[in-house]
Amino acid sequence: MWGAILLIVISLAVWFWCHPTSYRYNDRWILGKGREQIQAKYGDFDQIDGNGKRAGYYLDKDNGPIMPSHLPVYYWIDFDESGKAVKISKGGPMGG
Repeated sequence: MWGAILLIVISLAVWFWCHPTSYRYNDRWILGKGREQIQAKYGDFDQIDGNGKRAGYYLDKDNGPIMPSHLPVYYWIDFDESGKAVKISKGGPMGG
């Protein structure tokens, strides 16, 4: 019984370590990858800024219990000059 509980705890810890921003996307895998690799695994981006330095996938609307904005929430990926993912965050729409 304790072995099963330990296995569950370890599995959850690994899951949260790989998916700290959103359960849909593996942050650890995405970091360091290029746009094409990311899109091959997760599909086309829902938002891309004008200069291509930031792209995002739509997650949901902000319907939180405290002061919800009801604006869309995105999983943002920031890219360096060479096109590699260097930063991941979660936030509202561009310019919002």
